[in-house]
Amino acid sequence: NFNLSKLQNNFLKHIPMNLRSKTFLIIALLFSLACSQKTTEHSEIEKLLNDYSVALGSKSAKNVAEIFHEEALLLPEDNNVVKGRAKIREHFKGLESIDFEETFEIKEVLQAGDLTIVRTLNTGSWNNLDTTESGSFSVKGQMILKRDASGNLRIFRYMYNSNPVAKVKKSQPVKGSFVHVVYFWLKEPSNNDIRQKFTTSLSNFIDNSAFIKSKHLGTPADTNRAVIDNSYTYCLIVTFNSKKDQDKYQAEEGHLKFLEESRNLWEKILVYDSELLE
Repeated sequence: NFNLSKLQNNFLKHIPMNLRSKTFLIIALLFSLACSQKTTEHSEIEKLLNDYSVALGSKSAKNVAEIFHEEALLLPEDNNVVKGRAKIREHFKGLESIDFEETFEIKEVLQAGDLTIVRTLNTGSWNNLDTTESGSFSVKGQMILKRDASGNLRIFRYMYNSNPVAKVKKSQPVKGSFVHVVYFWLKEPSNNDIRQKFTTSLSNFIDNSAFIKSKHLGTPADTNRAVIDNSYTYCLIVTFNSKKDQDKYQAEEGHLKFLEESRNLWEKILVYDSELLE
């Protein structure tokens, strides 16, 4: 008793134009008309989508793949079709290294024989602990659900668009737990020969130190606020794994040589040491 034209129009009007070329979805829809009608309860669909959400956050590609039918097709926008549970498992391997969560809001359900068509609004977020990148997203999804040989409802066809809402890169911690900051005021800051002699001697040292974890050698930035002191000539920031390493740095041959070569070039230095707050 289906009105084929009406059913197709209701389904297709929610699909972005660039996804309508995936004609096998329409073929699957037409094929479903030959099947006997069997209504899927709304609560069963909700459970499947909830199980899928839990699997996506489990850091297990195997758990995600189990939500799909053995003969499933995954149809991501602007990407290759992923066919079969084994390939789908490979496709989701990337989730095993990130924190990921996604929830599904059911917008519409259409029954077509033994197939159930579900239109969803998906929202979620991800956080890559290795790169410190994170983001949130909101996408539209189209699913065709089908029961497997055991009668369990599974995702048979699934396509979704790409619509990231936000992507941010979290601040990264400084390498090392001990920070050593030194400000230098040269006697002749406008003398280029003196500046070159100083930076060469200092760079030879810090570039070859056995204990420095990270380094920064800079000059005053072009900023002008009441709280800023930009009267210094150079700023050196070096970090260490520990105070013990910083103590060894102080006694390094290269450090002592730098002091011998350059001590007479500055008129003032200020030193600030800091240890990581636990």
